[in-house]
Amino acid sequence: GESSDIFKFSMKFDNGVKASTSQAWITFFKSMFGAGILALPNVLNEVGIPLGIIIFSLISVICSYSCYLLVESKRIAIISQQRGENQTLYDTDTTDSLLPIEGDHEPISSDSPCRVFGDSHPDRSNKIITYGDVARTLIDKRAEKTIQFSIIFMHILFATGLLICTQDVLENLLEYDGEYYRYIIGLVIFPIVSGLSQISWLQNMWQLSALALVTYIVGVIGCSLFSALSQHGTDRPAPDDMWDFHWSGVWGFTGTSVYALEGIGLVLPTMHSMSEPKNASPVVCSGIILYAFLTISYATLVYAGGGGGLEKDDECDIVVNCIDPHGLRTAVSIALVSGLLMTHPVFLYPATQMLEVELSSQSCDDQCHDYNNTVSNMTLEPLLVVNQNSASAEVISSDSNNLECLPEDSVSVNSLRIVKKNRLLRVSLCFATVLIGTVVHSFDSFSALVGSVFLSLAGFILPSLLYYKALEIEYEESIPIFITAKLFLLFTFGIVLMLFGGTTAFIDLVSG
Repeated sequence: GESSDIFKFSMKFDNGVKASTSQAWITFFKSMFGAGILALPNVLNEVGIPLGIIIFSLISVICSYSCYLLVESKRIAIISQQRGENQTLYDTDTTDSLLPIEGDHEPISSDSPCRVFGDSHPDRSNKIITYGDVARTLIDKRAEKTIQFSIIFMHILFATGLLICTQDVLENLLEYDGEYYRYIIGLVIFPIVSGLSQISWLQNMWQLSALALVTYIVGVIGCSLFSALSQHGTDRPAPDDMWDFHWSGVWGFTGTSVYALEGIGLVLPTMHSMSEPKNASPVVCSGIILYAFLTISYATLVYAGGGGGLEKDDECDIVVNCIDPHGLRTAVSIALVSGLLMTHPVFLYPATQMLEVELSSQSCDDQCHDYNNTVSNMTLEPLLVVNQNSASAEVISSDSNNLECLPEDSVSVNSLRIVKKNRLLRVSLCFATVLIGTVVHSFDSFSALVGSVFLSLAGFILPSLLYYKALEIEYEESIPIFITAKLFLLFTFGIVLMLFGGTTAFIDLVSG
């Protein structure tokens, strides 16, 4: 599951002091744990153990390969930029270089509501950090925008998945399955997550990350294994057909596997945090492979022990709902619900931050454009611009076209407007995630849909395209046919999974 741990970890080492290879590996590995493991034992019932192990292993290799492609794409993009072969980051005109680059903004604070650049305009000509940076360098800004909004949407979907799990666990914990009971739970959850979303410092609490990791490893994995392998699991005997090949469930299981394994959003921040970026590929690929081995082993043992897929009412859709004895199930369920609710705003944070930056920059541009039109007919010489490192105005130009932001007396008013808009945006996103989490009853189908469609786009299709564009820069002659064939297979796999896996998961989601 995606997490903001890597983002925070990357920024921690952004002052020149980088992480060792072992530190980066540990952070990447623990960030892989997420809600995807909650559904694995149950979805094994759709394909059987042998086919499930084969598919999960193949998906882990494919995900590792796509992450390797992204690392290599960044490497080639940096080399290309250093050679001066790519001019997409900055215009050569010195006047235009004072203006903010589209899509390249830092978080907007209430003290500085518009992105403004004076003499302290940060030089990012040698900084390619994010997925979007690589796309902008190798293709264009439209590709960067596409990836940015894809990442925003994925974070919203990940946060929604947490609430689907929360609703399912609470329904089972409270042992009531009335027609409107889920909506009541949603009404209770909404003010909680909305309030937590306004607390920005939650993202910096390492205790939340530790709580989530302990809950997943000890509560979910440990207690599920204990229940399945001890005498407490005898009420749910092992299925008779668990060693059969069930081909009808291949697409659903594949989508859920991608949901559980895809770590494409963690790759480049991990690479950026490392003192030796050349080791990024071994760190990421080994982390994914080890995580895949541990999770499929746990899912197989729990499923074989009767912990998944045996209830007609899909009780085991979330694995903790099948933990026995009842007291242990209650304790794990309470810990899991608490962890999911507390980490919901952390998962949602990258999406809200990027959207806030986008909306704030557009608002600033519109207001500055109106202000420039107003003052263009006046005799104002020289014009003033607010410097981002000073509370005072600084003279930078006598040309009205160089006015970059509003005058100082308008900053406080504009700041309040942006703060209100940001709060409304967070509440709106929380409402959307709670609403979907209330309406959608099957986390299996939801994770399969997200994995098949959205993660296929970001994890298989786009990395293959970026790497091909990178190879066009690296190779002066034609690209070797073997490499082209591998990229074509990865691209085709992503397209096929989007079409067939997405369609199957959508039908299951609607009919279920």
